Amino acid sequence: MSEILSFRELAQLSVEELRRRLRDGDVKSRTIAAWALAANLAGAASVEPNVERRRLFGMNLAIAQEREILAVLAEHDPDQLVRLNGCQYLARLAAPGDAGHCDLLLRLSTDDADAEIRAAIIRNIPADCVEGRALPKEWLRDASDDVQNAAIDALLRWSETPKLFLQWVRDESTGRVSHALALLREQDRPLSWSDVPDSFLQRHPPVLAELAMLFAERDDAPVSLWLACAQHCETIDREQRAAVGAIADALARYAARTPALTEVEIEAARNSLAAVESVLPIADHWSYMELKLAGLIPDPRGKTVELEHPFSRLWTALVRLTPNYDPANCQMKPRYR
Repeated sequence: MSEILSFRELAQLSVEELRRRLRDGDVKSRTIAAWALAANLAGAASVEPNVERRRLFGMNLAIAQEREILAVLAEHDPDQLVRLNGCQYLARLAAPGDAGHCDLLLRLSTDDADAEIRAAIIRNIPADCVEGRALPKEWLRDASDDVQNAAIDALLRWSETPKLFLQWVRDESTGRVSHALALLREQDRPLSWSDVPDSFLQRHPPVLAELAMLFAERDDAPVSLWLACAQHCETIDREQRAAVGAIADALARYAARTPALTEVEIEAARNSLAAVESVLPIADHWSYMELKLAGLIPDPRGKTVELEHPFSRLWTALVRLTPNYDPANCQMKPRYR
């Protein structure tokens, strides 16, 4: 075992001896040797490497392709930010043939106590280092939301098609699936309805809202999507409220081009209409008042008034899709403020 020397003593050793200690010493000796080598590379071999200086090592070592030194800092430096920088740069330099460093990064991606470090590794490590392993599923089970989101980001980056990506996340939690769909929308990735797992139609409203916004301007999604969205529109999050307009406009387009729904679809439309009726005065008081002023309550049939509020448009589109609906029974009352 190498004798443990202070940084000042190590700084006097040759680069060859420092590299030997980097490989063969115990943890403390290897860590100090890494500091000495990094300081030497930065032209400050005689300066004690305090935390502020060590946080600059990562970039210098990455430029010099010094994976071995980076690996020691990534695993053993006592400062979290130094380890974070080391992991980020080592992950960016990792290559399929660099099995030892890939294995180290993958172990730290699940075992490091710091969630920020685990997430940083996942965001930067190349797919070749992960291929053939079940680690993405472990990342998706991580206790940290940041790590789980990083795993979703990585899976999208590695997936050849959106369909393959959605298969990866198909059985994940509602929050994870919603995040995955939001990523597809933000990155404008091409997606067809045939790529969407059937189970997504039984998902909770955040997933339905993301699907609505993904297919808002298209006609390849089935009416069952829009009816399911309408039935849960009252629970769509505020930040996703734009989805209500997409649902309304899609149903209006469907009503305009489709002469008749099936009995199953008509029943689903009735259920959706009942849900919208119950929530409209509460969800959007001004939408209710707009319907009243336009004369669309209680009888919207035959009217061609252009409506502004998404809830108004949604309610009207659903009425036009339910031929046996009796608007005289409408008991909606506004929520007065």
